[in-house]
Amino acid sequence: MSLSGIFILGSQNFQHQILAHYLEHERGIPCRILPPDCEFVSASVDTKGGSPLFLIDCSETGVERYFMNPQPAGGLPPFRHAVSIFNARRDSGIEEKALQTGVKGIFYEGLHLEVFIEGILEILNGGIWFPEDLMVKWISSQRKRVILPVKEKPFLSSREIEIIGKLAMGLTNDDIADHLHISLFTVKTHLQNIYRKIKVTNRMQAIIWASKHLAGNRVDLSWLGEGDVERKAVGHH
Repeated sequence: MSLSGIFILGSQNFQHQILAHYLEHERGIPCRILPPDCEFVSASVDTKGGSPLFLIDCSETGVERYFMNPQPAGGLPPFRHAVSIFNARRDSGIEEKALQTGVKGIFYEGLHLEVFIEGILEILNGGIWFPEDLMVKWISSQRKRVILPVKEKPFLSSREIEIIGKLAMGLTNDDIADHLHISLFTVKTHLQNIYRKIKVTNRMQAIIWASKHLAGNRVDLSWLGEGDVERKAVGHH
C-alpha cells in the first residue's frame, strides 16, 4: 500500500523547516514537523485516515529509545506506521537497531538532497531504501546465525522458491511478473503466501531469510555489490 504524507520527528530547526517546505510545496506531499518525543506509535497522532511516513532525525538526542524493542520473528512490527531514519552516522550502531525494528529506510548524514528525496519517494510508493554496503554487511551478519534444520523449514512450492529466489536477486514485483510470464497480482499473492510461511512481514526480511536458507539454490546476492554504494534502493514492495 502506498503511503501518504510525512511527519518529521525533530526540533523546529532550519534543516527540518526547509525539508518540510520542499516536500510540501515542491513535491506536493503533506509534511509536518513533530517534536522528537512524540509518541507516534500511539493513536494520539492524527494521520487523517491516511498511512504516513515518519522520518526520525538521528542527530536528535534520545532517538535510540524508538529502537529498543526489535521485532520478533513472525511478530508484529513495533511501529504502527512506516518509519525511516535520517542524519544517521555511519557505524554508529543505530543502523542495526533500526533494521531489527523494521524501518523502511536509512539515510546517512551528508546525503545529497536529490538522493534523499528519491529515497523518500521510493518509500512513499511502497518500497524500501537502504545503502547497499549496509545491506551487504547486514545480510552477511544474518547468514552467520544458526540455520534451521531441514525438518523445521517451512514448505515452499517450486514456484514460491523461484519467486523468492528472484526477489533475492534484486528483481521488483514487475520484473518477476515479466520473467515468469504471470500477472502482478499473482506475484503479490505468492509473496503474501511466502511471507506467511517463512514468518516474515516485509521484503527485506524475506531476502535475509532466502540468503540463509536457500543459499546455493537460485539465490544470488551479487546484485548488492561490494563497493561503498550510497544511493540504490534495495528492494521494492
